[in-house]
Amino acid sequence: MKEDTRKNIMETAVKLFAETGFKDTSISKIANQADVGKGTIYWHFDSKEDLFFSIIKEKGKAYFDKILQLDRSDLSPQEVIYQYIKGRIEFIDNNHKLAEMLISNNDVINREFKELMEKKHRQSVAVLEKAIQRGIDSGEFRESPSNEIALMIINSTNSAHNNFSCSLKGDNEERTKKIFDFIMYGLAGGKRNEK
Repeated sequence: MKEDTRKNIMETAVKLFAETGFKDTSISKIANQADVGKGTIYWHFDSKEDLFFSIIKEKGKAYFDKILQLDRSDLSPQEVIYQYIKGRIEFIDNNHKLAEMLISNNDVINREFKELMEKKHRQSVAVLEKAIQRGIDSGEFRESPSNEIALMIINSTNSAHNNFSCSLKGDNEERTKKIFDFIMYGLAGGKRNEK
């Protein structure tokens, strides 16, 4: 019950922070929309700032944990890349309002939190870089700077999104395959592995 209430408060807050901004969203407004008392919100969160950052931390933790699991898996280098793309598409598809909340309230995010997000980004790059290097070492991939390729994969995946949703046609699997195919084989074509 407590977890459902907390989840309801967080979902309501994401919607309001995205739509009206952090400064114009009061705890009273969140309480009214979530159909709970202000005291209930303060039972779960110390302040409006704590609520805002708890939302980002909890949503981000689940996403970044999945990426780190790819590093500890026995997946092939190609499969790590594929699963990274798929996870990114799913995360953005399932978190439209969170993305809006982050972009429209960038001024609220403090330096410490930005440093944490940069650290998580570096960890994501490292996971992909390691998989790419394994592919290079095994002869599966051509010799390339693995760090730059990892960044290109992340940027290509992020760039496929417009207005917080993937602008490519198809379901998650189809969109993942399109991005993966482009990254792995580019415009020139070449040998293709069907997934």
